[in-house]
Parts: sequence; structure tokens; C-alpha cells
Amino acid sequence: MQVIHYTTLHTIDDDLMNIHKSFCVEVWPSLTARRVYSLVVFAVQFCLPLLATTALYLRIYGRLRTRP
Repeated sequence: MQVIHYTTLHTIDDDLMNIHKSFCVEVWPSLTARRVYSLVVFAVQFCLPLLATTALYLRIYGRLRTRP
């Protein structure tokens, strides 16, 4: 699932206030789909790198601790 499928372009054109802006907005089909996507992204982009870094630092610590 890619977030681009749920993104739409909104445009505000108000000549009275001199506002001419375009911006992207996520429009999800359901709250559940948005939550699942957010959890998967959080796990892959935050939790997995954190676990990998922790494991590697523990290996370094173990190696340095047993060094004469």
C-alpha cells in the first residue's frame, strides 16, 4: 500500500484575500487502513533500525568486555 494512492491535491483560490495555494491531503478510505499503515511505517522506519542498532551495540559491548 502506498500513501500516494490516498493523496489528493487541494487548491485554495481566494481573490478577495489574495490566497492561491495548493497542498496535498491524505484521504483514507477508513480509519483502520490509516492506522495499519501508520503502525507498519513506524515499525519499519523506527523500531527495526532501533533494534538493529541496539543489537550491534550489545555485540560491541560484549566484545570489548571480554577483551584482555
